[in-house]
Amino acid sequence: MTKFDVPDFSGALLSTIFKPVSGFAACLRGVDSLEVGLHQLATSVGARSVLLSRMQKDDRQARLVAKSVVSKGGLGTLTRPFCDNVLEVNPWGLRVGACVFRSRLDDFSESSRTIIDRWYQASGCRDTLVMVLEVNKRHVDRIEMHFEHIADRKTVAFCEEIAQALPLFYTSRAPQIIEEAIQRNLRPGRAGAGSSGAPILSDTNPYQLTRSEFRICHVVSRGISYKALPGKLDISAHTVRSHLRNIYSKVDVSDFYELSHRLVSIDERLASGTRVLMAS
Repeated sequence: MTKFDVPDFSGALLSTIFKPVSGFAACLRGVDSLEVGLHQLATSVGARSVLLSRMQKDDRQARLVAKSVVSKGGLGTLTRPFCDNVLEVNPWGLRVGACVFRSRLDDFSESSRTIIDRWYQASGCRDTLVMVLEVNKRHVDRIEMHFEHIADRKTVAFCEEIAQALPLFYTSRAPQIIEEAIQRNLRPGRAGAGSSGAPILSDTNPYQLTRSEFRICHVVSRGISYKALPGKLDISAHTVRSHLRNIYSKVDVSDFYELSHRLVSIDERLASGTRVLMAS
């Protein structure tokens, strides 16, 4: 039986956080998949979805390690980290064990506030938290959770205690478990493989979208929901679905939830300066 160094919390609180924390700790040792451990964490705090990601210092790219979805809310699965859209800080400036809720922050730049609000409108989410698991010279590992409601004080307090406990077990994870998970998530590109990860609305049109497809992406980037697209574009729902299927294939995303996340990201907004001309 593996011996654990259990953090010194009060009895009542320890008993409450023990199951999700110990479950995730076991998954970090390879007892079960990381997705199972993340699902337990998300369920315990009432989150809709949860992701574990790693940002490498050499290229400042956040890479998905594992994810789990408790409730899709009708919009599919988030598959890319959203941490850096939520926190306008240097990732290496956060302490291990930090737990930050977007709803508790009020010092946003206008561009960041617009990006986040539009994504919330499209996804149905209302709050996001980021937990910092590990910070070193090479990378930063974080968990993010998405909620359908604004977190109340009880949820915030509970998540803060979990965030403090998790790093104590994270340091004793199985060797290479994070690196191997990242490699498994590197999917081969499809039609636009050479442009994988490029901004969808770039003026170079890297995914070879048609004018109609580009227009749909432009509208989605403004925070329009899936149900509102036919009315906004003045086309039938069937035509919208047909265009979206083509877009998913070209851009290499799974569904509308993932597409809307891509389209409201900071990188997308910075690189799409001429999209209005192309979409008109």
